Amino acid sequence: TLLRERLDESRDRTPGPFLLTAGAPLDGDPPGAAQAVVLRSADAVAALLPILIEDTVDFVSILPGLSHEAYGKVLTLAHERRLTVFGPRLPRMSMKDALAAGQDGFHGLDALLPPTVFWTGASEADVDASVAELAQAAKPLVPLLYASSSRLEDQAAEPAALGLLGTLSPTYESWWRAELAQRQEFLDAERRAPGELLLAKQVRALRALFDAGGVLLPGSGAPQPWLYPGVALQRELAARVRAGLGTSEIEATLTA
Repeated sequence: TLLRERLDESRDRTPGPFLLTAGAPLDGDPPGAAQAVVLRSADAVAALLPILIEDTVDFVSILPGLSHEAYGKVLTLAHERRLTVFGPRLPRMSMKDALAAGQDGFHGLDALLPPTVFWTGASEADVDASVAELAQAAKPLVPLLYASSSRLEDQAAEPAALGLLGTLSPTYESWWRAELAQRQEFLDAERRAPGELLLAKQVRALRALFDAGGVLLPGSGAPQPWLYPGVALQRELAARVRAGLGTSEIEATLTA
């Protein structure tokens, strides 16, 4: 559908933005998304990635379950076709290693963490080292800050959030309600504390990357739970303003 809708005749026929698509994301086994292409080895990449590229995708999207061997092959083949590769940083790979391998862009502030370390155990020095490396390389990152802060919200208490559920397919609505039910017990004032500490660390990391001149791209993470397309992007940008990023700089990322 995306490949068809990005054609000029489709864009001229109906209102909407120009579209750039990676088609299906690339992942290891088990995949992190139902739509992912599972690539278990470099040989699988060599066999299947050219088929995806023949669909004239605009870039290549990866997920963190790829093996290092498959990851390297994806980068090689994509770059041979002059396609960029975007996605999370592989969990056992440092930012320095990912940049050296040639990854072109990153999704999520988790990319700034050391390998196998989560925010609760990450030091400011560790994060700052990744910030400096990413800023110096001038590779872009989509922070997805609101994707984190939305997990501290009780969407069941927000009439506006519930009202928008009707715009989604039943599959999404059941998924989103189940996700909220799983974290409902952690939304009281006492149990929110760890999540608020994590968010504070992410805000500091984002601010550090901004101050270092890092390249920040707009993006919301939709349609992950409670990230409505369009609405979530507006809230992501508002979250960046609250984090201390300048509005003129944020506007520049939307119009570049």
